[in-house]
Amino acid sequence: MTKKATKQEVVNACEKLGFQDKSSKRGKHFKYAYYRGGIRRSTVIVAKGRGDLPTGTIDSIRDNMHLGKEDFGEAIACPFGSPEYANLIDRLIEEGRS
Repeated sequence: MTKKATKQEVVNACEKLGFQDKSSKRGKHFKYAYYRGGIRRSTVIVAKGRGDLPTGTIDSIRDNMHLGKEDFGEAIACPFGSPEYANLIDRLIEEGRS
């Protein structure tokens, strides 16, 4: 089962991993995009507000970030940073999975 996460934890993880904020000030969602080699590799959209995200939403966000359950938990918890995420994306690109 995927670790529970709040909306703010996901936003913080996106920023920490090097995602670019593409949010509109008036929009109802936070939007983040991750670029590697000049190509958008990942997009994450999180509704603004407070509270925990439903498990299905967390799973979708985790899949969009190309993270396994353990890696997602580490990204939320903190030790997983931008260099580690860049290495993960590079590995997925080499494998043809991103």
